[in-house]
Amino acid sequence: MKSNPQLLTALASLTDGLDDPLIDLHERVSELVVALAHSIDSLVSVALTVVVDHRPYSVTVPVGSGSVAVSSVSIPLGAPSEPATGSRLVLWAGAPGAFDELIADVSSGMDCDPATFDTGTHLPASTAFGGGHAVDMHQDLADRSAIDQALGVLLEQGLTMREAGRHLMQRAELDDVSVADAARAVIDNAVNVHRPDF
Repeated sequence: MKSNPQLLTALASLTDGLDDPLIDLHERVSELVVALAHSIDSLVSVALTVVVDHRPYSVTVPVGSGSVAVSSVSIPLGAPSEPATGSRLVLWAGAPGAFDELIADVSSGMDCDPATFDTGTHLPASTAFGGGHAVDMHQDLADRSAIDQALGVLLEQGLTMREAGRHLMQRAELDDVSVADAARAVIDNAVNVHRPDF
């Protein structure tokens, strides 16, 4: 990893802004993505999940086009003294071991235990376990984003997180489609319901 003094500053700024409703998290994520892209040549994508009132909200930013992710790291966000909030930053890269130095730098610079970083578990199964075929990481991220958005729509309709997940699974099974496609249908229905007629 190339040395980039802005990386720790951008990560600290993002972490500090998690609890402030006046902070533009999208802007903070964009700053972090720029710093990460300068530090990690094989960076594929970045996803931020923030838990607000026990509900997860995710933002995914693809970085490398056409790249296949072969390594990942999940970084818990929040002050070390606070209990885990569930907010996290997940990074994917197209090179093995791409995050080794990042983990060391971040754990040292932000005074956190490197054991709290989760590596490799956010990869598609075929990649994580050495499968032979490549997985389109951008499609996987688009699918995850659609599912997160659909869960948000269902939560707004009054379902609990468990009920929303069950609803997506049942709809996918009934329509004989993937969960991501069922999620896109939920989003399309919500958009059509709220679209004014002209």
